[in-house]
Amino acid sequence: MISKRDNFVDKHRPSEQMKNFDILTYGEFDMLTLQRYESKLSTAGFNNVSTDDRNYWYRDEAQKELELIVDLKEDIVNAVGEENYQNNWESFWQALVEVLKSNELIPVHFRAMKKNN
Repeated sequence: MISKRDNFVDKHRPSEQMKNFDILTYGEFDMLTLQRYESKLSTAGFNNVSTDDRNYWYRDEAQKELELIVDLKEDIVNAVGEENYQNNWESFWQALVEVLKSNELIPVHFRAMKKNN
């Protein structure tokens, strides 16, 4: 799951980087705060809900991926074209790294239990 930090969501003013990320992903990420996800899981009958913020790991992996993409730019451009590379590869990964670094985007692991009736 991917979440947004509370202070960013509650202000209803995403950063320019987050706006750019939303554009690049066609708004496909319908993100809530961690507390709202936890509340929805509890409402759905789950208990012992816990979260694990995986931002640091994902941020580091996304940075490595961006560096690899930049290193392989010539090969990728030859395969998919300059415009496709710019729009779907480098720009996406740059935007992802930016919102992970700003902590505006949080990859999260959820754990919860639900008893069978």
